[in-house]
Formats: sequence, C-alpha cells, structure tokens
Amino acid sequence: MRKLTLLVAVLVLTGFSSGAIAQDKLSVWWVKGFYKSEDDALYAAIKKYEEKSGIKVELSQYAVQDMIPKTVAALDSGTPPDVAYADVYDFQVAGKWAFDGKLEDISDVITPLKARFAPNTVETAFLYNDKAKKRAYYAFPLKQQTMHVQYWIDMLETAGFKEKDIPTTWKEYWSFWCDTIFGIGQPMGVDSSDSFYSFLTFMDAYNVKLVDDDGKLLVDDPKVRQGLIGALTDYTAPYSKGCTPPSSTSWKDPDNNVAFHNKTTVMTHNATISIAAKWLDDANNESLSATDRATAKKNYEELIATAGFPNKPDGSPMVYRAAVKVGVVFSDAKNKAKAKDFVSFLLQEDNLTPYVEGSLGRWFPVTKAGQERPFWQADRHRKSVHDQFAAGTVSFEFTKNYKFTILNNENVWAKAMNRVVNEPTPAAGVPAVGVRPGTDQMSTIALPQKQAAAPASAPRRRWSAWSAWGFILIAPYVLVFIVFVLYPVGYGLWLARHPLSYVKLFDDPIFARSVVNTLAFLILGINLKMIVALLLSGFFVQQRVWIRWLSVLFILPWAVPSIPTILSIRFMLNPEWGVINQLIFRLTGDDGPNWLNDPLLALSLAAVVHIWKSLPFWTLILLAGRLAIPGELYEAAAVDGATGWHRFRYVTWPSMQTLYITCTILSMIWTLGDFNSVYLLTGGGPADLTHVLATLDIRYLRLDEVDMSMASIVCALPLVLPLVYFMMRRLSK
Repeated sequence: MRKLTLLVAVLVLTGFSSGAIAQDKLSVWWVKGFYKSEDDALYAAIKKYEEKSGIKVELSQYAVQDMIPKTVAALDSGTPPDVAYADVYDFQVAGKWAFDGKLEDISDVITPLKARFAPNTVETAFLYNDKAKKRAYYAFPLKQQTMHVQYWIDMLETAGFKEKDIPTTWKEYWSFWCDTIFGIGQPMGVDSSDSFYSFLTFMDAYNVKLVDDDGKLLVDDPKVRQGLIGALTDYTAPYSKGCTPPSSTSWKDPDNNVAFHNKTTVMTHNATISIAAKWLDDANNESLSATDRATAKKNYEELIATAGFPNKPDGSPMVYRAAVKVGVVFSDAKNKAKAKDFVSFLLQEDNLTPYVEGSLGRWFPVTKAGQERPFWQADRHRKSVHDQFAAGTVSFEFTKNYKFTILNNENVWAKAMNRVVNEPTPAAGVPAVGVRPGTDQMSTIALPQKQAAAPASAPRRRWSAWSAWGFILIAPYVLVFIVFVLYPVGYGLWLARHPLSYVKLFDDPIFARSVVNTLAFLILGINLKMIVALLLSGFFVQQRVWIRWLSVLFILPWAVPSIPTILSIRFMLNPEWGVINQLIFRLTGDDGPNWLNDPLLALSLAAVVHIWKSLPFWTLILLAGRLAIPGELYEAAAVDGATGWHRFRYVTWPSMQTLYITCTILSMIWTLGDFNSVYLLTGGGPADLTHVLATLDIRYLRLDEVDMSMASIVCALPLVLPLVYFMMRRLSK
C-alpha cells in the first residue's frame, strides 16, 4: 500500500513538473531568411530572450512558399504556433485571419510602442475583427518593402547609353527600356507575388484608388476603370512587343532575379533590393574564391544601379505603396501571454534593428530610429531605398477591406495579364475581314488559293483502297511521333549545338558530381534491384495461398503513383516532425539524423526508394519467366538427386539467363531516366550534390541556362544509345 501511494505521488509530481515544463516553452514559426546574417540575428534575439525569461523557444523555420499552407493546416487542426511570421502574411492572409477572429488582439503590446513607429507602418496591423466587431492591433509590424528598379550599368553602356539618358517621364521611360534597350524583366507569373505588386505600382501611377477610407469599393467609377485599362495596357506592352522573355508569364518570385543575374534582362523591377544584395552577400562569403568575391563586389558597387520609378503619366512624382511585413499571435495559441512578451521583446530596437539590417538592405525598418541609422546611407543602393521611403508611402487596400487579401492570394492581376497576352483581340485592317454573326468582333477569313494545273505529261498514280486506309491509319502515329518525339529531340539537339555550352558544362563541378552520382546510382540500383528481384521471384513462385495474398500487397509500391508515394517518404524523413525521427526519439531518447542533409545518405536513400518502387515490377517479370520453365525439368533434376542450388544453377538460370540480361539492360535505360526518385526526394540537394543526369537539366532550366540543360541531356546519350543498341540486338534474336 505504501508503495502504491508513493508511486501515485511520483506520477502526480511528474505530471505537474511536465506541465510546468510545457508552459515554459514557446512555439514560434518563422520564415527562413534570405541571408545567413538575417537568420543569425533572429537566433541571437531568441537566445537573449531565453536567457532573460527562462522560457525555451521552439523555433521552426520554413520556406516562404510553405508558410501559409502549413499555418492554415495548423489552424484547421486547432494546433497553431504561439507566434508566427512570414513575408507574405501581410498582403495575403493577415486581414482575413483578423476578420475571422483567428488572431489575438495585441493592442496592449503595440499601443505603448506606437510613437516609435514611422508613419504608415503600424497602420497595416490595425485590422478589423468581425467577431469582436472592432478594429485593433491584430499583428505586429517588423519591416517593410516597396518597389525598386534595378539595371545593369555596363549593359546600358554597351548599348551606347549612359544613366543620364534614361527618361524620367512615364511613356518615354518604358519606351526607352523596351523599344531602345529591348531587355525588361517583367514578372507576370500567376505564382509570383512580384507580379501583382509590380502591377499595383503601375496602377498607382495611374492614380487608381480601388477602395475609400471606409473600405467601400470604387471599381464602378469610370476613372478607376480607365486607369486600370491604362495600367494593364502599359504592363503587358513589353510582353506583346517581345521586350521581356517569353517565360516571364510563368515566372515565380526568384525567376526575374535569376534572369537579371544571368544578364538575360538589362532591367527589372523588384519589391526589394535582393538582386543587388545577393552580390553583397557573395562579396562577403568566405567560401567563395577571391576572384568570385571581387566580381561580386564590383557588381554591387559599380555595375548594378537601384532607382525608383519614373514620374506618373500625369507628370507628378511617384508615390510608392509600402508592404509592411507583419507577424501574428493566434487566438488559439496555448501560451498567449508569453507570446506577447516575446513580441514585445523582439520589437525592442536592440533586437529588431540587427534583424532588419541582417537582410543587407532587402527590408527597410518600420521604426523611426531604425530608418535614421547610418546603415541606410552606407551605399547607393540603400540610400536609394531610404530616399524612396522618405518621399512618403501609401498602404495596401487590404488595410481598409480585408477581401483584398483574397484578391492578392488568388493573384487576379497576374491572371488578367495572362489573359490579355494569351487571348488577344484580332486587329482590324487585315485582308479578308468579316464580322462574326451576332457579335461586333472581327474575324479573319483565310481565302483559298488557286492551285496550279499539273503538267500534262505528269502521270497520275491511283491509290488503291488498301493504300488509302493504310495511310489514314498510320497518319496519327506518324503525326504523334513527329510532334512529340522527332521535333523535341531535334530541337533539343539544335539548342545544344554550340561547343561553348559543353565547355561551360564541363567547367561546372556540379556536372562532374552528377556523372559520378549517376554511375553510383546505376551500379547500386540496378545490381541490387535485379538480384533481389531474382530471389523474390523464387519465393513467390511457391504455390501457397498466403504467398499469393502477400504478392498482391507486394505489388502495391509499383502500382501506386510515384509523386504521392515519394513525397510521403520525404515527409517521413523530415528531421523535425517526420515519423521516423519521432520513432527514434521515442525508442532511444535521441534526435534522429537529418536524413536528406548529408549528400551520400540522401543519394543512398534515393537509390533505396528507386529499388523499392520498381522492385515489384521486375520481380513480376522474372516470376513469369520462372513459371514458363517446364516442370518436367525440375522433376528430372529431383530424380537425379539435385539440390536446390543445383536446380537453380543447371535448370532455372540457363532458362532465365536471356530474360534476366534483357531485363537488366532495360532497367539500366529506365534507371538512367529516373527523375522522380531523386528529384522528388532530395530536389537535387543539399547544395545540388545529389543531382543525377536525369535531374541536372532541370537545375539548368531553373537557372535559365537552356543550352546547358540540353547539353547535359546530350552528354547522357553515350550511356543510353549503346544500351538501346544491345537491347534491340537481343530482342531481334
């Protein structure tokens, strides 16, 4: 009895102590920084807070594109973090979350600090809660951004112009970059926040006001409609004229940066100065060579310019809209009091300023003291940012009407751009023009041409019915073959025709690493897969009921589509919340490894996934080969006293040798082209060290190096073509 009482007491005390420990933890979700210095400043602030408060901060960082889906999933499951921040919360979700009552009122934190904030900053956090029927501070401002123009000075000079030649009036400015320089990076992708932010800046140039101060829509105003038409016309004009890359309609946020860095474009507009700051980051990166750092420094200090937009079409100076980045505390958070304490601590100038400046000028401060620091006068890029904000800014419409966050989230402006450029209205003044019945749209009619008479001496060949039907039946196949095989292959070879592409390819260390990875992937994947398939075919050939049921389960990995299967495995391997590491922690008390952060381990896991996914197929093929062997051969061997090994060596293997070799060759061809196992699991990472030849071309496409992408595919042909040749030779025997 005493032992039982003691045990109960221990359990109760343990429960209380664990509850106390849980209360001393704070869950924080934060977007990953663009630069290491940005994240380091955040870590330093968190460490200071932990030392001051004694509260353990459990920080989880995610890529910007993952933050909203993960947060929404957490809200739906009723387990949101205590504090969360993402670069896109402000103009995509914060207003709606506040309206739906999902955010905690933190006015008691913001109001005492309000005097420290610069004009038109903290107003973004003053949102309406429809459940509480009030406006309050439902978010906390951290930093802000606005639109900038960046261009290559050296490319401008190569075209024969200087910076002073750039016009300052609206029409002439865009005509200069499009009609004269012919090199604009115009973001138009529906998955890009740059697209709608850039368009809204064009809309501001036309003085379009979509909503009044009370949140009432003004879109029915004829002036607003005319301004929207003008903005949309000007924004899509560079694409219609061919001044921006054709791929710009599918660009995501990083793509206009990549095109600019590759000098595919001369000028682009961006919502931060991350383009220039990238070179500053490289200039300070000790892991790069001295030559690369010197090149980066020259690009940042001499060759790239940061500027504002030209004057509006009416001649007045441009006034920029500021996107104030906000974090939130959720109303369902478990530790709201501690969350508010953390926010209050983070907003102290000593903590907030290093975090903002750690972004190397990408973000501008929201506090008056932060904006006046010498940091913003240290170079011409930051000074340009400072001057734009100093001239005054305006807010986004969602601060007055939360439904504009839905508009931004659905990116309706980018969708409108794409409709304009992809569904043009036929122009008048072309030959053979008519009016479609019942409409006022004009349509072009193709008039038939008169055919020349055939020479009298030319004999006509009559087609038989069999010949005509043969042509009709084979024509679809020939057409599909030409369009989907012959043309793509020919076009790819044409793109990879330049010897310089191969020189650049062979100079890229990632290519050499990819070749080694491909060979290792082939050697490990094919040999292990085919040997295990051969052994398993011997197991499944046994005539037992439970083995037949097991074979049905065994074939599932091959039958299930690759994408959900491999992504599920990737989630299982997640070092933070993956089921495998959770199981390791429960069994051993130790954290599991970061499975996909080690190149060798990540590539090995990709090979294991490839084997696991394709093993059932090859087992099934070899099983069919075993079943085709006459049973009399095994009976004769048994009469002669042959052991199991002898039966395999002298009966099974000779009968299956041709099939096994043929399957191995075919498996090599398919394994060389296996894109899913590597790319879906590792994405080529970490640091592009697990790419194989099948995925390397995607890396170059993302870098806008189409010629190198095609060249990498051509370099795989010496591996593929001999395999195809031997395959055809064996099949023809």
